[in-house]
Amino acid sequence: MIDGTVEAMKKSSVLLVLAVTLVAAACTTSSSEPAPSDAASITSAPATGAGAAAPAIGPGNVLRVYHDAMDFPTADEIAAAQDGKQIVLTFRLGPEATTAGEHDQQLREALAQMDAAGGTWLVGYFHEPEIRLTPDEYRAAFTRVARIVQQSASVRSIAVLMGYSFTARNPDDWYPGDDVVDVLGIDGYDWLGCIENGGDGRSDSHPRSFGEIFAPADAYATAHGKPWIATEFGRAYVPDDPNARTGWLQDAAAWMDEHPSMIGAAYFQHSVADGYRCNWALDEQELAVARELWPA
Repeated sequence: MIDGTVEAMKKSSVLLVLAVTLVAAACTTSSSEPAPSDAASITSAPATGAGAAAPAIGPGNVLRVYHDAMDFPTADEIAAAQDGKQIVLTFRLGPEATTAGEHDQQLREALAQMDAAGGTWLVGYFHEPEIRLTPDEYRAAFTRVARIVQQSASVRSIAVLMGYSFTARNPDDWYPGDDVVDVLGIDGYDWLGCIENGGDGRSDSHPRSFGEIFAPADAYATAHGKPWIATEFGRAYVPDDPNARTGWLQDAAAWMDEHPSMIGAAYFQHSVADGYRCNWALDEQELAVARELWPA
């Protein structure tokens, strides 16, 4: 869901997450999810700088952060962990070097800082690997990282995959394995044809509920005995139906309450004005509803 131009925007950026306690989708007018070639032009991480926080939507117990270098944890991330937030952090480096252990020492040093800081940390290698890596590359590099993560006192591993992989692929191809995955992360959206429509959803597109988007991943995680987080989720704005997202959020909250394997969610509060190709950001009225649904 990211092209090479917009991917750079994800470096060391942060997304506050709805904790569940809270937590890919169709870009055509059909109910199917976009193929990776379509999704690759869609960014799904905030274009804020290292350590910067995206607007909080709902409970602030989880902080979602992205890195493209071994430059973590930042001072802001440590402070957030010490403030009681759960940190969900992924980083992207080359699979060959990662699997060969070239980053092992830096990773151990980063994990030592997290252990010293205290709090709750989830660390994973390369979110949405389906876009850039092969299954073999991803699983090998993830496993190398996870084995080191599991040696820490307070950090757990998280594998962040696209929702598309649970509907149009065999998720076993990408899942690194129960022995190295502590928590599963899933990114999924209700596109509503927004790519072809200047960023806005279309009223004649087939809508999908939060449950429709994430139920296959929930079933997979539950079958593997793993908790999971909707590490990115959103619904495109539809000008012809401006109140639709309010009901969508309410339905999402009800679905979350009924699925105990889900332990968190991160609404993607960004839009075309931020350099993205779809208008995901909630307006003030919708934000007020979200905060009622998921009070801090």
